[in-house]
Amino acid sequence: GFLNIRVADGALEELIAGSEDADSFVAELIGKVEAREAALFNYFYGNYGDEVFELAEEAYRNHGRAVGGQAHEAAESESISPREIFDTLRNYLLDGPQDDMAYTPEVSEEAEGGLAWRHAECPHGPSWEAAGAPADLLLCLEGEWVKAFARAMNASVEYRRKIQNGGGYEETLRLRR
Repeated sequence: GFLNIRVADGALEELIAGSEDADSFVAELIGKVEAREAALFNYFYGNYGDEVFELAEEAYRNHGRAVGGQAHEAAESESISPREIFDTLRNYLLDGPQDDMAYTPEVSEEAEGGLAWRHAECPHGPSWEAAGAPADLLLCLEGEWVKAFARAMNASVEYRRKIQNGGGYEETLRLRR
């Protein structure tokens, strides 16, 4: 899921300031946003079917490409490595609190020109399931966003997401040869 929070004319920092436990507040807010996103997708997909999925896929790709382009410009480099893309993704994707080890992706392989990491479980699954949404389709949409983001950062990078039984998935970024 993606999060760019502005409430009225206030920023997220202003909302957190009144909270006793900022981490819990943000985690709860992330869950609500993900559930609402999933419920909205579920409503339209349930009523209009595959056409909605195709439109959502295009919207996710376009947004990923735009944000990845901004990240590319901010990096001030033309040769952004898979590791740098992975590290940058951690600033854009909501995989739960950054210090929550349950959601921290485990880098399983790192070699020159490539990087693979694994999620033991989908951090968004509980929010999506609470909304009654098809988690497999939402996971595919998120994968399209990541692919477009990575390509915008470095057009020579290939991204793959392999969904595994049990709700986990593995992702890879590799430089094309």
